[in-house]
Amino acid sequence: MKLLVSIVLEDFRSLWLSIARAGRPPDGRLGSRTVPPEPVIARQGGRLLSVEWDPPKIVSEIRLPTPSGFAQIGEALWVGSAWSDAISVIEHGDVREQSHPLLNDVHNLQHDTQGLLVACAGSDAVVDLH
Repeated sequence: MKLLVSIVLEDFRSLWLSIARAGRPPDGRLGSRTVPPEPVIARQGGRLLSVEWDPPKIVSEIRLPTPSGFAQIGEALWVGSAWSDAISVIEHGDVREQSHPLLNDVHNLQHDTQGLLVACAGSDAVVDLH
């Protein structure tokens, strides 16, 4: 059985449309002219999906708040949230939250031999979690 594990937002289309409506950023800048409205982001639920390829079907799913980047450390999968100040840690189907004031708008998680590096656009920081 081949499995694909993927994180998905529930309503990415409304988020994308909100960003597109704001217009292009000034020359030399990335992103959007404005931050997407809070109600649009608040509606962005999400899921961690385990998908079997043959035959194609969703084997399991876990609801997560605005999932963004993720990293696997041992048996645990650490999933960032693009909206909250927490990371969901999923191990054997159980979900617990790790929170820190610098964890804001997590975009990427990278595991190395020293610990976990977390890129946070909201706090404009890379947080080193050991």
